[in-house]
Amino acid sequence: MNLKKSLLSASRLNKKFLALTSDFLSINFAILLALVVSNVEIYSITFEEFSRLFWMPLLCLIIFWYFGVYSSIVRYIDLSVIFILVRAIFFCF
Repeated sequence: MNLKKSLLSASRLNKKFLALTSDFLSINFAILLALVVSNVEIYSITFEEFSRLFWMPLLCLIIFWYFGVYSSIVRYIDLSVIFILVRAIFFCF
């Protein structure tokens, strides 16, 4: 069975958690990339700064879940889903 068929046949909850995991990893990768580009030494980050960096992706995921970003997972995106995404991303920032 190929990947497309297995994703389409997965339950809605599994699709939501797959999107949530993908977002979590993407946000963490973006934070790590921003630290590398800005010449911040990873080893010089204190525990307090690390905890702030760790909670930011979790807070974004909670906000996305609250605004219904993951409940609107569809095969084809429309304008209403884009408005939900923009509102959730704006609230995160």
